[in-house]
Amino acid sequence: MTKAEFEVLSGFEKAEALNKYGCFLDDRIVGSGRMYLYAVNYFYVELFYEFGSLNGRGVSVNRVFEEVDFLEEYLSHVDISFIYS
Repeated sequence: MTKAEFEVLSGFEKAEALNKYGCFLDDRIVGSGRMYLYAVNYFYVELFYEFGSLNGRGVSVNRVFEEVDFLEEYLSHVDISFIYS
């Protein structure tokens, strides 16, 4: 699946694609919710879950990207000190 193919899917189809092809990488707290990062082939998908959303309607695709620069928000809290020991 390519980024372009993913972007034209409906919300339900995107959820199915993430379940089938996505690999969960990380999550982080952002404002009033939590951001979840998935890798799908050669692109990344951020899902945003709004706290207090009891029926799941607070989940949305925040961003679909290929640029590794956007990963810095996640990598900043990863401890890689063991690599240098």
